[in-house]
Amino acid sequence: MKFSICNDNLDKLLFSEPKKIVIYGEAATGKTNILLNTIKCSYTSLTQHETLFFISTEGSSFVTRMYLLDIDSRNVFFSIAIDQQHILSNVLEIVKNLDLLKPVCIIIDSINYHYRIESLTPIGIKLFTELLSLLDTFNENGVFIISSAQVRASEDEVFPGYVYLHYWADIVIELERISTSRRVLRIVKPKIDRLFQFDVVANGVKWLT
Repeated sequence: MKFSICNDNLDKLLFSEPKKIVIYGEAATGKTNILLNTIKCSYTSLTQHETLFFISTEGSSFVTRMYLLDIDSRNVFFSIAIDQQHILSNVLEIVKNLDLLKPVCIIIDSINYHYRIESLTPIGIKLFTELLSLLDTFNENGVFIISSAQVRASEDEVFPGYVYLHYWADIVIELERISTSRRVLRIVKPKIDRLFQFDVVANGVKWLT
């Protein structure tokens, strides 16, 4: 299949080969919109047995956006995870069904939503690192891993779990909101001195030249 974010220049930077990508930003910077837009721009190239997985840790609000984007979910599996153990269980279910499904991408929105609280205990950190290790294995076998990460203004870190996620990811993307609809995307790992601007519109994302 051919992965795309409907921006040729970004496609070359992000999707030339399966990578682990983390997209972070404060609330309303467009993280979920970017993730769903990637599904919209990519799912039509899925072959009959290829599948794409979207795991939400922030409830079912993505469902309305999915329908607005008119995403055909025949080869796209959506699920909701209520804690870190549940995220891990969702990914392990993919492992159990490898004979029936051919995963080409796993998207998690957002990967650190539950980490912020659960990292206060050793088991919470253990679950998080186990998840990253499992996703590593998928990526080594040709599966794209794309996740968003929430930013909390009061945190000392760039975002919760930064020390793990920045090291783990091949590509780290920062989103910034500069007006009601306008957003800016910048690649901070590896650092690329170029900004990509987009508007959040009713049917997804509109890239600006």
